[in-house]
Amino acid sequence: MLFRSGIKRNRRENRSSNNLKGNAKSIFFENDEILRTIHLPINYKDMDLLRLETEGYTWQEVMFNNLGAQVISAEDNLKRNILLLYRKLSQYGVTREEIEGLVNSKIYFK
Repeated sequence: MLFRSGIKRNRRENRSSNNLKGNAKSIFFENDEILRTIHLPINYKDMDLLRLETEGYTWQEVMFNNLGAQVISAEDNLKRNILLLYRKLSQYGVTREEIEGLVNSKIYFK
């Protein structure tokens, strides 16, 4: 009997309560453009992140999809790897521009 009366009391309290609470994330930009969701492969790599700009995504869309830090990290990794490769291959006459050209042709193809 006490268990059932507790249920009835809770139902009445829920009916009379009009409080609805929840957390929502809102991002506002200066213009009203529609921000697209970015679909990446499950095991995406730095190259997938670096290609987002070539694929037409804006920085606002990257930030909206919480990928800003990953894109910056991918760019830093690319710069670091190009420098490391240049240091190893410069003794063979390979220039940094040649390495950058090769890498850019692979990443930013159209």
